Amino acid sequence: FLSRLIPRKGADILIEAFVQACPESGRLVIAGPEGEPGYRAYLEKCARKSGAEARVIFTGAIYGEEKKAVLADTDVFALPSRYENFANVAAEAMACGIPVIVTDSCGIRSLVEGQAGLVIPPEKEALAGALRKLLDDKVLYARMKEGCRRVADQLRWDRLTEQMEGFYADA
Repeated sequence: FLSRLIPRKGADILIEAFVQACPESGRLVIAGPEGEPGYRAYLEKCARKSGAEARVIFTGAIYGEEKKAVLADTDVFALPSRYENFANVAAEAMACGIPVIVTDSCGIRSLVEGQAGLVIPPEKEALAGALRKLLDDKVLYARMKEGCRRVADQLRWDRLTEQMEGFYADA
């Protein structure tokens, strides 16, 4: 997870789903600046209550090369947001070749679904199932990882510029 720590981003759901999907092993990294005072403390409390406190790592804000390094060391990126205009960070994860899990409330969902990850409702059970699916199904994981390149290619600036120029020409 990499985003501002605010309730609508769904890190609380992710902690619960992580414990359900990975009850005895694995690490959950929650990276990002606190966007609402006291929310990181709330998430840390959720991690303690879950019993997985030692496996949930809070890094605080990360940027630039440090962000790339964290993404490069990631197996799955999850953003269980309750609402998200686009989800730039999911695009960044895909550009690093990391399959993603986003909710059907994220604007990037149409690029993710069936290509570079899974799209779910913002609910604990659905997220736990998606985590298990990507972590356990090596064929699916490899297919989604391969799809990350295609999605990232669709989001290149030169391609987006070309599309916008086409829209203006049509108008």
